Amino acid sequence: MKASSWTGLILTLCLAGCTGGYLLVSPGTRLIDDLKVQADPGWNRVPATGIRWARSNAQVWTKDGMSLDRLVIIPHVPNGEAVYLAHKVSTVFPAFDAGMSGDDLQKLLESTIEIASGEGLTDISSNNLRPQMFGDSPGYVFDLVAVVHDGPNYRGVAGVFVADDHLYLLYFLGAIPYYFEQHRGSAEAVIRSATL
Repeated sequence: MKASSWTGLILTLCLAGCTGGYLLVSPGTRLIDDLKVQADPGWNRVPATGIRWARSNAQVWTKDGMSLDRLVIIPHVPNGEAVYLAHKVSTVFPAFDAGMSGDDLQKLLESTIEIASGEGLTDISSNNLRPQMFGDSPGYVFDLVAVVHDGPNYRGVAGVFVADDHLYLLYFLGAIPYYFEQHRGSAEAVIRSATL
């Protein structure tokens, strides 16, 4: 795989796996900060400390390797902060606002992923916004498409909700056609199981 654009994000995620190895995610209820999800067998966790943009309480899971599929779980983003953390002055991620609409949250995720993977090198779009309850918290799920200029393309699904002025965000991306279809059901089940 060429080392460029989208590959930069993938390499960052892969480096996390190299620094401490993949960790098996035990099936059942998993607590990530104050967010609970139900994990089915087969997920492996990459330590968040090795991921360049990740918040310290985020987790990234994969079934077949980071360049093929990834489930990103980002809990408890405070009002006014970005989903990802910038470590360079020249990188500016959009900030979350607790008053954002579902459309705004879609655009927030699109922009965040595009900036993290290299602006102008990966085109992210989302569609099919629909309501979803996450326990007692109303939120949304929507579909993602990532067109990579010199690598595999991805499809995905995301779930978002706001509780006590904090954002909870989960999204899955899988290379198409095989890996997205192979793991979509499992990833959607994890996303839809999210609750406080």
